[in-house]
Amino acid sequence: DWHIGPGDADMHNAMIRWVTLATEELVPNETDRIKTWAAMRRAHVVAGNCSLTVGHFDILAYPPNSDD
Repeated sequence: DWHIGPGDADMHNAMIRWVTLATEELVPNETDRIKTWAAMRRAHVVAGNCSLTVGHFDILAYPPNSDD
């Protein structure tokens, strides 16, 4: 898992920006709520009260053997 702590403000801000852009694209009628959420999250980042854990799995995949 990725652990993004209070000292990783640049990463938090990048995640907020990405989530904001993606969400506004998916639900454009919720732009005001999304911007409110993003502002609240940015305030937490500035205050040093923000942490994030991103769970993930690494996958190794090989292309099929072309000799088959």
